[in-house]
Amino acid sequence: MRRSVVLILALSLTPPLAEAQGESGPTLALGGDVLYDAPLAYQIRHRADAVGTEEAWREVFADLTPSMREADLAVANLEVPISPRYRERASPRDLPVFRAPEEFLDALRAAGVDALTVANNHAYDQGARGLRDTIRAAEQRHVPLIGHGDDAQSAARARVITAGRARIAIAAWTEGTNYRPTAEEGSRPCIAFLRDGTVRDTIVRALLWLGMISVYA
Repeated sequence: MRRSVVLILALSLTPPLAEAQGESGPTLALGGDVLYDAPLAYQIRHRADAVGTEEAWREVFADLTPSMREADLAVANLEVPISPRYRERASPRDLPVFRAPEEFLDALRAAGVDALTVANNHAYDQGARGLRDTIRAAEQRHVPLIGHGDDAQSAARARVITAGRARIAIAAWTEGTNYRPTAEEGSRPCIAFLRDGTVRDTIVRALLWLGMISVYA
């Protein structure tokens, strides 16, 4: 298992909220890994016969929906590419290779998930092409993805997201991936790796963006 790290780097209140006395800050909901596999695909097909496809997808995250929707910001780790299947396991001994249809992303959004991290060991399960598809699908739905970019620095850059009247900076890294794209696939987009040594710089830059420090050191 590859370790993934998500940091809520800073919370900056906008002036009206910062000046208010006794007013609480935003409520955050942080989810773990979410993935789509063969048992879930079977469950959805089976339930769709009984209740219809739309309701079957709604039921996937029904237990989590109240907590996610009530939060000012809900973030989860997207442990599966949103893409067609470009790669399969070479042998039964290989690690699982996941992919999910765009309806999976729609179900997460409908459940109240506001942003997703993608720096994890399954990010390249469908190669660089699969990661590109994931980014495209999220952009079409206006779902912020955290932990990817064109290079190590941009992949590690924190996303500043507004929650209520607060700004929250979030960044994500992974220790490694189950598959690395070949030279023919290209190096873009990429995800943030802990070994790239970008954590300190990310934290400092996020604090600068949020106005919590004034000098870069």
